[in-house]
Amino acid sequence: AWDLVGSEFAGRHQQYEKFYAGASFIVRGHSFRETPWGELDRIVDDLLAGYDVPAKEEG
Repeated sequence: AWDLVGSEFAGRHQQYEKFYAGASFIVRGHSFRETPWGELDRIVDDLLAGYDVPAKEEG
């Protein structure tokens, strides 16, 4: 168990997994730019349109 959490190997492996995809601020920016926001907006709108919301009663 020590090899998985506290050894030098574990430290290197954890660092490798953290930085494998690249710097987090670059990955986050790329993901934000490449996300199909219009498609996701339509999905959310369709889900919300499926709910019946009672009308607000005056008085």
